[in-house]
Amino acid sequence: MDVGDFNSFNIVGVIVGAIVANVLAWGIAAVNAMIVAAICYFIGYVRKKEA
Repeated sequence: MDVGDFNSFNIVGVIVGAIVANVLAWGIAAVNAMIVAAICYFIGYVRKKEA
């Protein structure tokens, strides 16, 4: 099965975002998840650009 070209930071961002949304007791869970996911996506983008 060919999964194609994907960025593992995107997958990690979604998983970590969901964990943070459930663990953090302050703020809006969905917003916290989006912030964490966006940070992971950005890190992945920068690392992929450097390679």
